[in-house]
Amino acid sequence: MKTVILTKYFVFLIDYLEHSFIYKNKPTAQKTVGLTLYLNIWAARTAFFHPS
Repeated sequence: MKTVILTKYFVFLIDYLEHSFIYKNKPTAQKTVGLTLYLNIWAARTAFFHPS
């Protein structure tokens, strides 16, 4: 149970940092990197919380 809570917190923290990064740094290259990271995190989160 503790692991799940820690993982959710960790995912939330990364999510938050990711959004801050995307919105504060406007250059296209940085936005692209941010979006790629965000999609990777989203995919990992989906796989973790909804195992097939």
